[in-house]
Amino acid sequence: MSAFPVVTFPASDESLQGFIARACDENGHPAVPHALGLAGFKTFGARFLSNSEAADTQKLSAFFGCREDELRHRFHLPVGVEGSSSSFVGYFGQPIRKNMREPVLRRVSPASLQISPYHRGSWMLRPLHYCPESGEKLVSSCPNPNCGRSLGWNTAYGIPFCEYCLDEDCGPTTDLRNFPQPMLEDQDFKIYASVARFLTDPSNRDKTVPDCFSTWKGWEIFDLVAMLAIFLFKRFGDRTGLRGGQIFQLEGWHENFMLAARAVMDWPHGMGAVVQLMRETADSRAGYYGLRKELGPLADFGVHYGATPRIVAEVSTATNNFYVSNGRTRPGTSYEALENARYRLLSYREAVRKPGVNPAYLTSIVKHRDIEVVQADAAKHAPVFFNESELNQLLKERSQLRPLDRLPVITGLPMFVVHGLVQSGHFCLAAGAVARFRSAVFHPSEIERLEARLLANAIEQDVDNAKPLLIAIRDTCSRGRNLLPLLRLCLDGDLQYSFHGGSEPLLSRIMVREEILLASIRKISNHSVPVPDKMSRRDVSIYLDVDNDDIIGLVQAGLLKVADLRYGRMVEGKSVIDFAEKYMSTHFIARRFKFATRSVQKNLALLNIKPAAVFQSANRTEGYAWHRRDIDLYLG
Repeated sequence: MSAFPVVTFPASDESLQGFIARACDENGHPAVPHALGLAGFKTFGARFLSNSEAADTQKLSAFFGCREDELRHRFHLPVGVEGSSSSFVGYFGQPIRKNMREPVLRRVSPASLQISPYHRGSWMLRPLHYCPESGEKLVSSCPNPNCGRSLGWNTAYGIPFCEYCLDEDCGPTTDLRNFPQPMLEDQDFKIYASVARFLTDPSNRDKTVPDCFSTWKGWEIFDLVAMLAIFLFKRFGDRTGLRGGQIFQLEGWHENFMLAARAVMDWPHGMGAVVQLMRETADSRAGYYGLRKELGPLADFGVHYGATPRIVAEVSTATNNFYVSNGRTRPGTSYEALENARYRLLSYREAVRKPGVNPAYLTSIVKHRDIEVVQADAAKHAPVFFNESELNQLLKERSQLRPLDRLPVITGLPMFVVHGLVQSGHFCLAAGAVARFRSAVFHPSEIERLEARLLANAIEQDVDNAKPLLIAIRDTCSRGRNLLPLLRLCLDGDLQYSFHGGSEPLLSRIMVREEILLASIRKISNHSVPVPDKMSRRDVSIYLDVDNDDIIGLVQAGLLKVADLRYGRMVEGKSVIDFAEKYMSTHFIARRFKFATRSVQKNLALLNIKPAAVFQSANRTEGYAWHRRDIDLYLG
């Protein structure tokens, strides 16, 4: 089927889903999703059509016999609203909030259906519980006491009929027009219809609309009414967690919508009535203070509701004008004394927005009184204010801290040496409020203190035949683990060395003679060297005196273990200690016996010493690890 045989045209204010259902009914095709499939829109539910960006309006209009533009502006597709973070969709050319549309339920007014049996677009607006045309309450479930099921869009037997009440011939038996609903009173209906026309007929604006809204678009005024109605509904403490989509469907919504409508139609004086209603329920909002206690969700609506800048400015001005005329807060809850302090105070909300600050950190500051904190009263959850200058200074110092794992990059010290210097107190980590909730950080001035101490203990003149400390350790065949105790001797002034200035890493500027180094090794033979849980390949290379590129082969041979299974970049510290106690590397033996590295295996074979383990080296040749007990016999 390329098109329905009976051409159908939509009414000017008819909803998209209502038009599709009416067209299906007039063509004797009650299965609406199937008809949409024939029109090129595959779906299991007719409710998905109006917000679908994939729907082909050209095919749909050709199938149902109307013009394409008559369908297109009835879709509820996403639109952008400048200055608002909320989601908006189109509604007959105007934006409305996405949660204001009702795509699932078929809501109808029996009285309006008697006038003309089509589905009005206004009936899809969740904030409207009454028909703006007749003033009758909308029904969304079958009023037949033997049915009561929700009216939907998947089956079309005519908009005025229930799709579930059928006779033996599948003809509808329940005519919704025979079940009249409650009507609005005349005075309420005038206000209600005027507010509804902001969306349904924006060009026909009522003369009673305040002049201050003369430049506003209709949808903006309606959005203001809906926003105030939401906050009025949530003014009671047990409703603070409710959201807009839920609120529209709850009992009592319409009464609050009418309060908001009257307030907007009497603007700006009507805002005073809203504030008064908020103040009357302040005691039900436990745990709040100040304006948040007094105004409830209206106190910070600009942040959480996603109101447009124009609405934020208008409501804020009207609220401030009310307080100028009537006073700010009730006795006992005013914090003007805090605002007029001799130094600037920041509220909790202002402080928590600062970069690098979270609620847990602010709570700890209050608990430990790290800076000056002023509490509004003695209540447990009373608001607190922070000395701005002290907080800024604390955050400035906190931002300067660096993680400890950056120290090897800056100084050239391996991580096991860094941990050892921290353990012995030669290098101090940041502590207190400045470092709270941060793991192992230090202030850059600590590096300057370390360099100053090395410079103070160094001998003034250059040492002849001196080498950088790390190279001297390797050339004298001292174990790499001795780097830590030797560096401690330097910092304590117990080792002769020279220290050069410059931009090179700190470790490469410590110069020492080999004979002085060997004499010092005897003093530190029993010093313990802490090893981190995880070690980088560079750390392992220094600690074990193995080639950096051979570490992968040692891991593959099972002699070392990977600490980080996901990335495999770190080596388990315990496996490094085990290797150092059991094995020696080929590089270490070559230097100690003054062999060429390639001849180590041949020379040791003459001594009947066999490799303890074989692994693939970096150049894809065989590498070896040797039992320490076998080599120690010949070291003397």
